[in-house]
Amino acid sequence: MKKIPRACIAAVFVFVSADGFADTYIVGPGVGGGITACTHATLQEAVDAAAAHAGPDEIRMVMQSDLVNYSSQAVVISDPELTIRGGYQECSLPFASGRTILSGEGGAAAPVISIQVPCSQTGPAADIHLQGLEIVDGDNTLEGGGLYLDVCGQVAIENTRIANNQAPNGAGIYVHGHGDTATQLLFGDEVQIEDNAALGSGGGIAIESAYLQLGGTNTVVRRNATTDQGRGGGIWIQASDQTLPARAEIRSGDQGDDGVISGNLGGEGGGIFAGMYAQVRVFSTQATHPVRIERNFAQLGAGISVRGLASVEMWESVLQANHAFKAGAAVMASEGGLFSMASVSVGNAPDDTVACIPRTACNHVTDNLAVDEEVKSSAVALVSNTSTGGQTEVRFDSIDIRDNRGLNLFGDDCDSGTCETPMKIGLRGVRIDGNRLTRRIIDLSHRTSFTCDYCTIATARIFNVPEALFDSNGPVLLTRSIIWAPGRDIIGGQTPAQLQAFDLLLHDRADFPPSAFPNEANIFVRDPLFVDRAATDFHLQADSPALDIADATGAPNTDLDGNPRVVDQPDILDLSGPLDLGAYERPFIIDLIFANGFD
Repeated sequence: MKKIPRACIAAVFVFVSADGFADTYIVGPGVGGGITACTHATLQEAVDAAAAHAGPDEIRMVMQSDLVNYSSQAVVISDPELTIRGGYQECSLPFASGRTILSGEGGAAAPVISIQVPCSQTGPAADIHLQGLEIVDGDNTLEGGGLYLDVCGQVAIENTRIANNQAPNGAGIYVHGHGDTATQLLFGDEVQIEDNAALGSGGGIAIESAYLQLGGTNTVVRRNATTDQGRGGGIWIQASDQTLPARAEIRSGDQGDDGVISGNLGGEGGGIFAGMYAQVRVFSTQATHPVRIERNFAQLGAGISVRGLASVEMWESVLQANHAFKAGAAVMASEGGLFSMASVSVGNAPDDTVACIPRTACNHVTDNLAVDEEVKSSAVALVSNTSTGGQTEVRFDSIDIRDNRGLNLFGDDCDSGTCETPMKIGLRGVRIDGNRLTRRIIDLSHRTSFTCDYCTIATARIFNVPEALFDSNGPVLLTRSIIWAPGRDIIGGQTPAQLQAFDLLLHDRADFPPSAFPNEANIFVRDPLFVDRAATDFHLQADSPALDIADATGAPNTDLDGNPRVVDQPDILDLSGPLDLGAYERPFIIDLIFANGFD
């Protein structure tokens, strides 16, 4: 290509400099028509030209028109330092104003764009940027219908839509990585991964042994799908080997009425499937835009499924309106998987996590639905294992669990009838009310341990009248909690392997065996005096018998509202300690009149 004098660079916007300076190429109509013309007719030609030049390069793409159409695309990129920007109206304009559509329709069975930069100790690591593009209608017989990555380095995407692509796995994007530090896929603002369909796993995105950062304004993974045998309708992430881990961080973002991960469909893990050696962290970085995982569908684990030695941890987030055709509407954890959901006050959150404003905007699990009337059906969480699987655990800490529907809220399952490795479900600082259940709150038949610490459980809407709230053959520990659902047995059905209870306010204690209460257990059968139970306001009145009862050991800094968790009322005698029972701490009582019940 002819070298243009530096004096013309500003006016022409196309130049080739000495090594070390970026070269810029423009793809569009009118190649060879003068100094302001485009330099290449096709993206592949521009990519090949950039690959021949050492150093960073930029390709600008004119938008499709009557003069140019980017169909039948199967572009292969090996240049390690390349930026592709779409959305230019003319060859000579320096600013983009839209997106350029790259379509695989009518072309080979291959990704619309394939980026392959091998690991090298001598060459530069990949630094690829894609902006202002629509990558659509790819149809691949292997991995990656829209975008396929096999790189050492990073690929950053912003202002780009990847849609309507098909492939066996990773229909929108497939990343074949070399470990979470070697291969990184970074999403910025205005990225939509939508309406892609995989025959296997990863309808929207499939991450194999790589790092995914998903966030930004108006960045979503939505309406992607797998078959009912596939995993990860929205996102599938897994490591190929323990030495090559997979990791994802899903941050704030949404678009209109859609949450960050929404409307996806899969066999297991409708929104997210995290498999072997994967670590996923979900947290909000914008106070008024929490991460929402919502309206996803699956047979099992409609919102999230975590399987194998993997973990999914959430802070300041929302799991809502997910729909399981079998079980685990919000969450399924199996084969040694760990799931946790907590407020930022609990601790261990990523440094840039921020609390929601208002507090009611996040930290809730609501309106999830499990429709299969089997024993294992669970509207909130199902823990499952094989006979030899690793320890599986689900934890909710400072979370509001309400208005979910199913056979039960929490259940367990085991393929051999008896799981050799125990499973765990732990609730701490949790409010449970308004859930519409056919049987009970917990329904555990496989020695799963269950703990409920400073919980408020009220208004249990269980339609099968004889059923108790809790049925378990595993260890059950109830502490520093309020359980108030008059007319319903609390413990029933199976005999827990071990039942311990202390610092509780209950509507009835008749079904607790004497062995459940240690000495000085502080077990009370009294009305907790909620502010307005009929209106589901379960804060405590000033004369509530639940004030200043329990030891504050292990309590977080704040209660479910984000208010100080431990408030020692000056005119109330502490029993075990200054902590109020249940999920809410009563603020200081300023006027002693209020302590007499006149507030």
